[in-house]
Amino acid sequence: MPATFKLVLAAKADSDGLFDVRLRLTADRVVRYQNTGIALPEKQWNPNATLLTKNWVRTAHRKHAAYNADLLRWHDRAQQLAQDNPGWGADQLKAALRNGDLDPEAPDFIKFCHERLDAEQQLVDEAYAKRRPTVGLSQGSIDVRRPSINKFAAWHGKPLPFPLLTVELLKKYELYLLHTVGNAATTVVKELKTLRLFITKAIRAKLLKPQDDPMHFYEYPSGKAKRVWLEQEEVVNFETVPLPRAAHLARTVYFIQHYAHGSRIGVILRLKWQDRAGGRLRFTMDKGGQEKDVEETPELTALLDSLLPPGGSPRPGAYILPYLPANFEQLHPHQQIQVMKNKLTTINGYLRRAAKKLGIEKRLSSHVARRTLATLGERALGGDLRATGGMLGHRRTSTTEIYLRGMDTAQVDTASHTVYEALRVGKTQVKQTADAHGASASDEAEKAA
Repeated sequence: MPATFKLVLAAKADSDGLFDVRLRLTADRVVRYQNTGIALPEKQWNPNATLLTKNWVRTAHRKHAAYNADLLRWHDRAQQLAQDNPGWGADQLKAALRNGDLDPEAPDFIKFCHERLDAEQQLVDEAYAKRRPTVGLSQGSIDVRRPSINKFAAWHGKPLPFPLLTVELLKKYELYLLHTVGNAATTVVKELKTLRLFITKAIRAKLLKPQDDPMHFYEYPSGKAKRVWLEQEEVVNFETVPLPRAAHLARTVYFIQHYAHGSRIGVILRLKWQDRAGGRLRFTMDKGGQEKDVEETPELTALLDSLLPPGGSPRPGAYILPYLPANFEQLHPHQQIQVMKNKLTTINGYLRRAAKKLGIEKRLSSHVARRTLATLGERALGGDLRATGGMLGHRRTSTTEIYLRGMDTAQVDTASHTVYEALRVGKTQVKQTADAHGASASDEAEKAA
């Protein structure tokens, strides 16, 4: 028996006293109802309307013509779906109506994103269980991308077949993020670029044709992030002023980053004494997995020496800085990230309080060390972006798109000599010893200062 359709009024009113108009679908004696999005006072509904007269909404309603046209479209869509897919039941027809008139079993972009993230998480979990390096995305990358996909899925609120993944849909999402959520343009660009990553994966998986890529000519919202760095005088003042013990230890982290070529805080907190040998620090960078080889400046040597335990003979496998637990490497990557976040919050809190005390009206954080070195280093090197990028470990500069083939260690050493010599005012010395083993007792000193 072919499916049949009828437009009906809901049996009960909603809390606002209006009755929803529904499309009743009947197939193989199974009945389902699909809301049309139209709601009316009961008296403005015509129960005797027919498909021929198309007068379901009485003329007393000011939108009767538009509403009747919409209801006709609902009926015609359902009828066309039933004709094109005679084997579909009521549930499939209802799902297709909600799915842009597409097969409810059609590949779904949002489902695809979740499946890819779950597969990457499985690789991380398996690598952790076998104590092997992760072969796919890092836990950090997964944890950054998943909230973006969840936010997009919550906004869309239903399955998203690939044919409905259009420029128009993404522009609506962009406007929602900008005007409803209140995200800055730079944040919106990050959210959209996350979607673009998965769109690219879908094209490679042949679920989307390259010519149907909605991001191919997408124009992102314009906006610049507020970049913060310290000027040379601020660097000197911050480096030499006496601070309470915990704040000084946070500052020590900051300047190890600074003198280790602007390295990110995660790798600095993971430095071990065995990474220091022959006047050099050798470690693997967080992004890209490149090996980094840093020549110790006198300032970096002084900072590292200040963290030596009594007796000066640390265990090679011990962390140089006293922030991470001894079993950090045995923790699941999820737990490692949480530990890192907590320590970063603590360190940044002390840095901001110290900056405020010094009258530095900037939102100081550990990442400012990297931006400061990039900014002042570029000036010291006469605008040589390639040399600056070599120090920072960049593969390319975002402004010039110059791809780095990789500077050798001697070239990086030469660049760093130039930069740190230009930044050096006299001979900067560490005037305060970081008490690595008693840092946790510094809260009272910080409050009293």
